[in-house]
Amino acid sequence: MAHLKGVQPSQNLASIPFLTSHSTPSQWRQYSTFVRYFQGAESRADQMGYRLDEIWMREPGVTAKKLHSILINRGIQGLLIGPRPEGMGHISLNLSTFAVATVGHSVVRPRIHRAVCHQIESLRTALHHMRYWGYRRIALAISKMQDRRNEFNWSTAYAGYQLTRPVKDRLPIFYLDEADSTRFSKWLDRWKPDAILSGNDAILESLSALGLSAPNDIGVATLDRSPDEVGLAGIDQQFEVAGAAAIDMIVSQVNRNEHGIPASPKIVLTQGLWITGNSLRKVARGPGPTNTRY
Repeated sequence: MAHLKGVQPSQNLASIPFLTSHSTPSQWRQYSTFVRYFQGAESRADQMGYRLDEIWMREPGVTAKKLHSILINRGIQGLLIGPRPEGMGHISLNLSTFAVATVGHSVVRPRIHRAVCHQIESLRTALHHMRYWGYRRIALAISKMQDRRNEFNWSTAYAGYQLTRPVKDRLPIFYLDEADSTRFSKWLDRWKPDAILSGNDAILESLSALGLSAPNDIGVATLDRSPDEVGLAGIDQQFEVAGAAAIDMIVSQVNRNEHGIPASPKIVLTQGLWITGNSLRKVARGPGPTNTRY
C-alpha cells in the first residue's frame, strides 16, 4: 500500500504540516537554507502521495493546545517541524499523536527524529580538496552563531584536523561575528594562512576591504555554498536532500503506526557536495586523491 501511495498519489492528498515559528508567517522564507529544506521536503512529500502545508505556530489566539486540536480535527498524522528562528529552541506542542521529524539541529527539546547535513564530513571533504590543490596552512573562519546552530560540528572537526598537522601549521579559528577589518588584518599578519575555509562568502568582502583577493593572494572556499553562486569553491550542503529525508522518516513512522516522541531518536546524516571554483588555484603539487579525508 505504501508503494501504491507513492506511485499513484490521490488527487485529495493527505497533509503533512510544515510548522514554523518565526515572527511572521513568511519570515522563514528570508533564509535560503530553510527554503531549500522546504523545497526538498515538498518534492518528496508529493512523490510519496502527500501534500506539504505551511502552518504558522504563532498565529494570534492559537495556543499549543488549540493547535493540537486543530491538527487532530484535520486528521493530521505526521508533522515536519521547521528550524527554530532563534537558533536553538524547544517545541511545547503535544506530539504524542503524530509521527514527527525535524530538519537541522535547532529543535533541542523534545529530542525527535531529525535529518541534518553532515557538517563534520563536509568540513573534512573541503579540507581534503584544498590540500589536493596544494594548500597547507588552511584556516577556518566561521561565526559562533553558525557553529552553535550546527552543534559545534565545524569547530570540532577542525580541531581534529589540527591534531594531524605539524605544530607550525596549526591555526586558531577566526570568528567572523567578532571581526573588524583591523582585527582581521592583524590575524592574517600573525598566522599567515595560505587559504581560508569559511562558513559563508562574507569572507570575500573582508579580504577585499584589505585589498586582497582570492585566489591570487589567498585561497578561499566555503562550507555553505549556494547552488547559484558562481566561481566560489566549497560545499553545497544540499539542504533539499535533508528535507526529503525528513519526509521519509515521517512517512515510514505513519506506515508503521508509530507516533509521539521516540525513545531512541534517529539522526539521518545527508552528504554535502564539493563544487570546484576559481577561488582556489593550484599552488603546489598536492598529495593526490586518497581515501582519507585529511
